[in-house]
Amino acid sequence: SLCYDKLIDHVCPPGIFVYYIAQLAIYVQALGSHAFDVKRKDFWEMFIHHVVTIGLIAGSYLSNQWRIGTLVLLVHDGSDILLQLAKLLNYAKLQLPTDLTFVAFAVSFAFFRLY
Repeated sequence: SLCYDKLIDHVCPPGIFVYYIAQLAIYVQALGSHAFDVKRKDFWEMFIHHVVTIGLIAGSYLSNQWRIGTLVLLVHDGSDILLQLAKLLNYAKLQLPTDLTFVAFAVSFAFFRLY
């Protein structure tokens, strides 16, 4: 598999490094803002989720596993875009587009993350 070929001496391309830093920044920001956000019933689950995600991103880069890490990040980003769009449409009180986008999110989530 290309993800594990020449693992020790392979240098991370600058574009992938920037992508990793951007993803890390998103989750660090989410963790920081989470502390000041409205306390929901899933507060601790989301807190742990953000801490673990930061650890996985940093750990995969530091252990030179950025190839597989990039693939995992890309797969997760696809369905996350639909979730954020559904939230935006919900805030705009557009019920039908919200429902359709959420269905698309559910299908993409099931396919990309569970399949």
